[in-house]
Amino acid sequence: MSLRRLVLPLIALCLGGSALGGLGVDGVSGATYTATSSHGAAVGAANDWTPPTVALGAVAGTVSGTVGLTATAADDRGTVASVVVQRAAVGTTTWTTICTRTAAPYTCSWDTTGLPDGGQALRAVATDDSGYTATSATVLTTVDNATASVRITSPVSGTTLGATTTVTAEAASNRTVDSVALQYRLAGAASWTGLCLDTVAPYSCTWDSGLVAAGSYELRAVMTYAGTRTLTSATVTATVSGTVRGSDVQVTDVLTPGMPAMGDVITLTYSGVVAPGSLRTGWDGTGSTPLSIDFHGQNVLGNPITASRDWAAFVGANLGHLSFEQNYVQPQATVRFAASMTRSTQTVGGVPVTVVTVTLGLPTSGAMNLKSGTSAASISWAPSASATSTTGSPVVTTTVVEKGVLDRDF
Repeated sequence: MSLRRLVLPLIALCLGGSALGGLGVDGVSGATYTATSSHGAAVGAANDWTPPTVALGAVAGTVSGTVGLTATAADDRGTVASVVVQRAAVGTTTWTTICTRTAAPYTCSWDTTGLPDGGQALRAVATDDSGYTATSATVLTTVDNATASVRITSPVSGTTLGATTTVTAEAASNRTVDSVALQYRLAGAASWTGLCLDTVAPYSCTWDSGLVAAGSYELRAVMTYAGTRTLTSATVTATVSGTVRGSDVQVTDVLTPGMPAMGDVITLTYSGVVAPGSLRTGWDGTGSTPLSIDFHGQNVLGNPITASRDWAAFVGANLGHLSFEQNYVQPQATVRFAASMTRSTQTVGGVPVTVVTVTLGLPTSGAMNLKSGTSAASISWAPSASATSTTGSPVVTTTVVEKGVLDRDF
C-alpha cells in the first residue's frame, strides 16, 4: 500500500476536502474513506459537511389563545435529529423553548394566554445527526388576549327622543376599562359630536337633544381599555322629534348705559326653528310686529325664574320672561315699554334656528320708576311653552343664562 493512499484520507478527515487542492488533488467525494496501515489502523472520513435547512411557517399578525406552529427541516446527507421552536419578546434576546420535536411533522401548540400582550418573535432551530445546527428566519407576531365589549343600552333603536335624553352604555374587558365616550351625529353625517366622557360605570350622560334640529340621529360609544386600545359600539338610531328650547339671550345697549331705554335690543336665540304663528297669533314671521314689555321691580310677584329680583314679561307675544341681577326699576313698581319684534332664521353649529330680535320703544307708563344699574351682571330667559316648533312640539321652558362676558346689559 502506498503512503499517498494512507495520508490523503487522513488529511481530508482533519482539514476538509478543500485542503487537498494544494496537494494536487482535485477533490474528495462524499463517500467514506477507509485506509489500513500495516499496523491494522482504520480511519473514516466524515460523510456530512453541511448543516440542515429549517423554516418556520407563517403566523398571523395578531394571535390569541392557543396557536398552531409548524416548522419544516431537512438535511442533504444525514438526518434531522431535532427541531426546537422558540419565542422571545420583541426587543429582547432571551429565547424560550415552546416545544422540541425529533421527528416530522415538526408542529406544536403555543399557549399565549399566560403572556403579556405585545410583540413576540418566533424561530425554529434544527440540529442534524452530525451536530450541525441551523436557525430559521424570525417571524414576528403580536399577542393580544384582551377581550372587550361595549354597547349602547339606552335609548334603543327606533326611540323618539324628547328635549333631554339619558344616554347609557355598558362596557366590559378582562383588562382595565379606562373610559367610555358617548357620541352622536345626524344620521349619515361624516363626523361625530361628543356628549361626554365617563370613567366610572354606569357610563351615562344627559343629552340636550332639544338643542339639535329634528331628524334621525345615530348614537355610539367608544371604549378605551388596557391603556391605549379602543373599541367602538354598534350604532343606535333614534329620532329627535323637533323639540326646541332657548339657547341664548343677549341685550345690546344703544343710548343710555345701565338703564332700559328706547333703541335697546333684546336678542332671543332658540335651539331650532319656531313656528312664527306660535310667537304671535296670525304672524307669518315677516316684517316687524308690535308688543309691550313690562319691567317689574323687586318684590313684584310673578317672577318665574328667581324671586325677589327685577324681571320682565313680554306682553302680546309668547316669548316668556326675563330675570335680571341688576335693579332697573324701583321696588314694587312696574314700567311698561312699547316694543317691536322681528324674526330671522340663522344657522348655528350647522343647525337652522329662530332668532327673535326685540327693540324697545318709548316707555308708555311708569317711566319715573326707572333706575340705573352700575355693575356687570347676567340676564336669564325662560321661554314660553306657548311657542312651538314647526312640528307642533311646545318649546321647552328651561331657563337659559346669558352666554359670554358679563356686561351691564341695558
